Amino acid sequence: MDNQHLQAEVEQLKAQVAALEELLEVYERETLEKSSKLEKTLEKLKYSDDALRALQSILDGMGDPIVVVDNHGYFVLRNPAAAKVLGLGEHHACLDDWKQEWNQHQGLFLPDMTTLYSRTQTPIIRAMLGEAIDAMELYVRLPDQPDGFWLSATARSLTNDQGELTGAVAVFHNITEIKQNEAALRASETQFREQAETLQQTLTELHQ
Repeated sequence: MDNQHLQAEVEQLKAQVAALEELLEVYERETLEKSSKLEKTLEKLKYSDDALRALQSILDGMGDPIVVVDNHGYFVLRNPAAAKVLGLGEHHACLDDWKQEWNQHQGLFLPDMTTLYSRTQTPIIRAMLGEAIDAMELYVRLPDQPDGFWLSATARSLTNDQGELTGAVAVFHNITEIKQNEAALRASETQFREQAETLQQTLTELHQ
């Protein structure tokens, strides 16, 4: 293989690495845009009896899990998607009931996929305390889905007319496919970089 051909392969691999990096940026932008749309929707929600009655019928038809709690952590609203994706049953009256069932095999995990979220770390609790949560990643394992999946959570506080905290709302979006694609892209990028470095080293040796 002549030097010119090696140089062409090196340049081709560099171009492929650059393309992979651009794809990763697109995936990251897509996640941020979805979170932005969720935020705009949450801003329109008001914590009142009339709004909750109207919302329940709407939320039941939505594919994304949505949970609303009062300032004591009791569930006010939860759509069927939340029951299925988060493992919320009718016997879970509040967040503490749900949290008590978490263990090393089931529950909400930090991005390391092994450490359970503490009660105060969960997005809904942080929102109850007045914090705005955007695109917070959670790894979830359930008894019927032991392999786990990824969620991105956006959560906001709910207040009354006096500005007092009255609860929180959280919306969860399944980002499992995005996370899998990111991992595959990073693995490909690493492989391409290693090939490029090997070819560059070979080219350097040939020059010498």
